[in-house]
Amino acid sequence: MPLSRTYALSLLLAVQVVVILGNFFFIGVPLSYTKYYWYCDTAPIILAALLYFKNYSALKGFLNIILFGQLGYMVVIGTKYLFGVTLAHFVFEHSLTSLYTLTTLIVHTSALIALLATYHLITSHRSLLYSLFILIITFIVITLFVTPDSSDATNYNLIFHSHLLSWLPHYTQAWVVLAFVFVVLPTHLFQMALSSWALRSRTPHS
Repeated sequence: MPLSRTYALSLLLAVQVVVILGNFFFIGVPLSYTKYYWYCDTAPIILAALLYFKNYSALKGFLNIILFGQLGYMVVIGTKYLFGVTLAHFVFEHSLTSLYTLTTLIVHTSALIALLATYHLITSHRSLLYSLFILIITFIVITLFVTPDSSDATNYNLIFHSHLLSWLPHYTQAWVVLAFVFVVLPTHLFQMALSSWALRSRTPHS
């Protein structure tokens, strides 16, 4: 049973409040605005707006970009905190106190909340156009306004380097294409399969 639209909106707005408070306490006021270049820090309010205006194609297009990344981050953080096993070194900017871990996990639930509220809706190919548009806007904004350094802190949305694909020549210039092929398309197929399953499960069998 899908999550109700009203409940999902309330949860997404609550997550955005956690994002703001988390950036304030863990990053500090002078630097906190830069954190919003990350998808996860703006996702709750964007998803809430798309859900409120019922633009489900755009919402699913945004989920195409962030869903598996957020779920993967939750697994990495949870595994490190619970079992002391490090799956990805680059995600740990802070020591994993209980408060920081809980805050981080909550921040990365926005895609899951939106998915639970919309998985039963048809996933159209129009979502791919929204995904591409978001990727292009993201690339333009970050490359124009961010001066990268050698750390992961300014590597917003892995535009400047990737621990898996940085060996590729002109990685940054190809980021939109790489993100679309390796992130958007697989997630879109997953959402299509999920919505098809939901449709079949609520169709009466003869």
